[in-house]
Amino acid sequence: MFRRKKQLTIPAPDGTEDITELRTEDSIEAFWIKPGISGIEIRRGENSAPQYLLREPKLSQFEEELLSVLIKTVREVLAKKKDAAYTAEELQKTADEILAGMKIPLENSTVQKLRYYLETTIFGWGKLELLRHDKDIEDISCVGADYPVYLYHRRYRDMETNIRFGSAEELNHAVTLFAQKAGKQLSLAQPIVDGTLPDGSRIQMTYGSAVSSRGSSFTIRKFRDTPYSVIDLLKNRTFTVLEMVYLWFAVEYNHSILIIGGTASGKTTTLNALSQFIPPLAKIVTIEDTRELMLCHGNWHPTVVPPSGDGKAITLFDLVSAAMRQRPEYLIVGEVRGEETSAMFQAINTGHTSLSTFHAGNFRNAVNRLQSSPLNIPRAMIESLDIVLSQKRILKDGAQIRRCSEIVEITGSTGEQELQTNTVFSYRETDDCAVVCRDAKIYADILSQTGMGADALAAEIERRISLLTRMVQEDITDFRCVSEMIDAYMTERTGEP
Repeated sequence: MFRRKKQLTIPAPDGTEDITELRTEDSIEAFWIKPGISGIEIRRGENSAPQYLLREPKLSQFEEELLSVLIKTVREVLAKKKDAAYTAEELQKTADEILAGMKIPLENSTVQKLRYYLETTIFGWGKLELLRHDKDIEDISCVGADYPVYLYHRRYRDMETNIRFGSAEELNHAVTLFAQKAGKQLSLAQPIVDGTLPDGSRIQMTYGSAVSSRGSSFTIRKFRDTPYSVIDLLKNRTFTVLEMVYLWFAVEYNHSILIIGGTASGKTTTLNALSQFIPPLAKIVTIEDTRELMLCHGNWHPTVVPPSGDGKAITLFDLVSAAMRQRPEYLIVGEVRGEETSAMFQAINTGHTSLSTFHAGNFRNAVNRLQSSPLNIPRAMIESLDIVLSQKRILKDGAQIRRCSEIVEITGSTGEQELQTNTVFSYRETDDCAVVCRDAKIYADILSQTGMGADALAAEIERRISLLTRMVQEDITDFRCVSEMIDAYMTERTGEP
């Protein structure tokens, strides 16, 4: 199951203490984060479960105490600067001046280690800094002091790390600093906070024991530097080419889509990818409580719920209501779960094309949740939704995979006030493939809407299948590049300048 790599050690950089050998007999893999200074070892632990181990320079008790004083003093000095922003060079220069003023004889190895930890604390994530740089990590969580930090890895799934916060005070300080980096206030009076870190990662934090008997906690959801493109989703087999072409037509021809699924099923990833099918010049408004969406369109107005201050808090409902007055051609709401759900369905009923995500296990569960308290969306409003796309996360052959489990069209309602549906695609677990169930209603709608002939539509479907297939074969996955190729195709096809 695991691939063994050749022996790898971290030699000491000039003048610094050697770090312990990175690999052991139980190593699965090892790699650098900062060459010569810090690295990661993934190895087999108890019951062969993989463990994630950070390898960093070790500090003596004297060095730890000196580092604590240095961090505090550096912050005080830099806080007096007129310009709040400062560079790594300015940070190190300030630190060197402070150390020189202390007139303590220090070995070069100690200075190097102080510089390393100073930079990871001020600019990075402190104890979690190495995790920030590993692009295979999806989720990082800490449930309290004296408990290990856990993470979810794209290849090895759940893993325990060798990171611990030794006291409640240390963990309280860490979550407070995370809150500051996210531009939020965290305190006993406001013990639960969601936010977005400067690198785009989403964080949820609790402070003290008012919420959890184990004390402060946090969960960080990491995202890729560039989002998944529709080609990434095809290569990962989350969707088939037929499904993706269907969704391309649905988005381009203004059909509203609700993407449903459980936690970490890939809903937001799919939502962001489908934005690539929006015509290049269309006016788009996105609405989120924490920033996750990344679009390539020029006529895009991204909005996010601001931190609440002394005045009236602005909510998702307020932003959706305001967006409707901006006459967007596409309204994208990162996730609906409260009163903003009603506002979004009102937007759909008044002719706005909307794309959003919603927590639900399947189509029927989604409809029941929408109609039930506290959302109470009338059936007539749900009927205006065109497509419900279901996703799920599956464990198959020891690996986590994400699949589109079902694409359902809402076609009307029966005399018994039940929604009429048309299941276009469904997922068959036995052979891990998508099954075409029925002819798509949206294709009939497009024929009626455009006057296009059936043969012309069939030929257009084949051309899009060919384009996406070629991009998969040529491994064209970069989000911006894929967006440009899709935009160029649509512009050429429509004859727009």
